[in-house]
Amino acid sequence: VLFLQFGDETRRVHITHELNSLETLHALIVHMFPQKLTAGMLKSPNTAILIKDEARNVFYELEDVRDIQDRSIIKIYRKEPIYASYPAAHLANGDLRVRYSY
Repeated sequence: VLFLQFGDETRRVHITHELNSLETLHALIVHMFPQKLTAGMLKSPNTAILIKDEARNVFYELEDVRDIQDRSIIKIYRKEPIYASYPAAHLANGDLRVRYSY
């Protein structure tokens, strides 16, 4: 059993075969969140796949699928660019400029 988290949703997955690659994990995640995630989104530098270290109660970036054990919690985290949340915002020379209309 694995627990996959994305946003405020958690899905429990019964694994019938070994996860032996990140591509297999990506396919499983896309299958469990088909309306929200794509394989391309998971490969984006704006997406992190995290695993919970139960002993320390922290999440860290998953680098090796062999770290996944029964009852692991896997979190998919989308890092949105800061300017994506501001209307009419753009980056100029590395700094954020926001234009307000009154």
